[in-house]
Amino acid sequence: MKTVLITGSTSGIGAETARLFAKNGFSVIINGRDEKRGQATAKEVGGIFIKADVTVPNQVVKLFNQIKSLDVLINNVGGVVGNDFFDKAKEEDLQKSFNANFFSAFYCSQQASKIIKNGAIVNVASICGFGMYPAGPIGLPIYSAAKAALLNLSQNMAKLLAPNIRVNAVVPGYTKTGPTGLYMSLLVKAKLNPQTLVGRINDLKETASVIYMAATNEAMTGSQIVVDGGALVK
Repeated sequence: MKTVLITGSTSGIGAETARLFAKNGFSVIINGRDEKRGQATAKEVGGIFIKADVTVPNQVVKLFNQIKSLDVLINNVGGVVGNDFFDKAKEEDLQKSFNANFFSAFYCSQQASKIIKNGAIVNVASICGFGMYPAGPIGLPIYSAAKAALLNLSQNMAKLLAPNIRVNAVVPGYTKTGPTGLYMSLLVKAKLNPQTLVGRINDLKETASVIYMAATNEAMTGSQIVVDGGALVK
């Protein structure tokens, strides 16, 4: 049985992706900081939960020390954190955003590359990394820059880790991950449905299915797979 580790998988895209991998016969390792939600998700998918903050290097090392074998890593941790307004952001806001959206993936990939013998790494990026952002004065410049860095890292990793480890980036558009929080409040205010060709934002299953494909299609590496309802081209 193959094993997948999904960071930030106690809820949202990560949890939905865990369900899909479990459905397809993978042994699933759930990761996050919320013990209660993590254990509940692990029980649901018949996997295990390992608590760790993957933005902290020594916690990443401890996480991977508990994993005996691994076939797939999904770097799903990320999101809009801190103050992401250009004129108000401080050093700590930049650090928080890059820790969540870039460094977490770097730290985990570095450790995973030591134990994955023949498998895949998928980095979950965002169309904001291509310069796309909700209409109006939102912008999200720090989040967007961190995701752009993640896209670049993904392509470099694909070259460095070939042929044994395939590396792809999945680039979701606006995805309904929950009813509350800064990101969802921005989505609601920006009225994003009309900004897509399909007239709505992604649901979790649509994004999760592309992550699964990027991880399991053995002809794919170095790819950036956009799933955004046509928002980039509209």
